[in-house]
Amino acid sequence: MKLAIAIAVLAMVAAPAAAETRFDAFAGVSAGVAVGTDAVDGNGDASALVSVRGGGLLRSDLAVYAEGWARLCVDDRALGAGVRYWLVRKLWVSGAIGVARRSVAPAGSGCFPDEFKRSTGAWFSGQIGADLLRRRYFSLDLALRANAEYYGEAFERFDDLEPTDGVLVPSVALEIGISFF
Repeated sequence: MKLAIAIAVLAMVAAPAAAETRFDAFAGVSAGVAVGTDAVDGNGDASALVSVRGGGLLRSDLAVYAEGWARLCVDDRALGAGVRYWLVRKLWVSGAIGVARRSVAPAGSGCFPDEFKRSTGAWFSGQIGADLLRRRYFSLDLALRANAEYYGEAFERFDDLEPTDGVLVPSVALEIGISFF
């Protein structure tokens, strides 16, 4: 019996390293302020934003994730897949691609308009960020994000009778977030 226990313990200790390979979870949420160059009235806009992401760490310095991103009261939203890479322990870059949705409403209609025109297109995002506080299982980070939404056909203004071809909607954002690993 003692020999069987010794063999079992030895087998567990001497198990191949591949058996210990792990896929750690990666999740986070961010909030901030975004500034775009294409408001309903053409004068630019600023709005609050929220971003939610979830996925996993492939290595200690590389994460893959799904992300949802939305600007509040402007109705620019996106859903996509991204990659985050830590250049050094507290400095990282990330990029994402996905699908974007944009709605335009009559000028002065506020956050929840009764009528709007909606378009769907492609979303591209890049970020550079720094972990302000990093612990074993979480970090508080600050990031600068650049977004580009491309719509093959979209309404630029609510009063437009026909959509415009090739609409590009850029924006930049400053975000503060928390990530868990």
